[in-house]
Amino acid sequence: MDKKFSIIIPVHNQFELLDQCIQSIKKNTAQDYELILSDSNSDRKLREYYTMLDPDIKVIKVIEDDTKPGFSRAINNGMKAARDSDFYIWLNSDTIVTKNWLNSIEDQDLCGPISSQATYQTMLMIDKKNIPDVEQFLSDVKISNLKTDFLNGFCYIINKRVFQSVGFLDEKHFPHYASEDDYSLRAKLKGFQAEILSNCFVYHEGNQSYKSGIADERRKNDKVFLSRYPKAWFDNLIMLHTVRTRNLRQQLVERFIEYYAEEESS
Repeated sequence: MDKKFSIIIPVHNQFELLDQCIQSIKKNTAQDYELILSDSNSDRKLREYYTMLDPDIKVIKVIEDDTKPGFSRAINNGMKAARDSDFYIWLNSDTIVTKNWLNSIEDQDLCGPISSQATYQTMLMIDKKNIPDVEQFLSDVKISNLKTDFLNGFCYIINKRVFQSVGFLDEKHFPHYASEDDYSLRAKLKGFQAEILSNCFVYHEGNQSYKSGIADERRKNDKVFLSRYPKAWFDNLIMLHTVRTRNLRQQLVERFIEYYAEEESS
């Protein structure tokens, strides 16, 4: 049976990047999906802007929330509006999905792609113009997925069974940042396994939506985080995660360089 996906995009201004993201989804997604645009207090009404988007995109829901903007609240609003899908994808509006981006999803609990800018999931730092090169590389070279404990929130993919067990993001304590780290650990403590999809690439602009007050909020997040999880346990997970993702990055970069060296010599 074909898998069903609900793709939830949190929106706070940056409509031009949103349009770019939606067009890439339309172009590169063959699976059964619905698209949910969850706005949080943008300067301009999303519904007004949406009327100018591609009319061929029909599987879409638009949610507007005029309260204080927040990534976690926007995601939670989107989840409440989503249909009964096999997987739910939390996708930033400043992303470009690529060919076959959902083909690596089988029955993982939680997973996420490699990217151009996504902290530990930054594997191939490229410009937009080089996206076709990455697509060609990943279509020809297969690299095993990496089991991990953390996933970056720019493209966070969860199985329905995980959501049914773990629930929503904690928007009270993590309105913008670190909510995906908290969610990853909540899922881990319930026995679920996260994976980085080594053959799935999603381009990410990075830091384009919720910019104000980043430093202050992250300091508050750290206090909540350390009160919620034992420091030694958390530090050990971070250390292992750093080593594993560094090794994957090295493998991918070496294979990428080798692949195109062979292409040029042939």
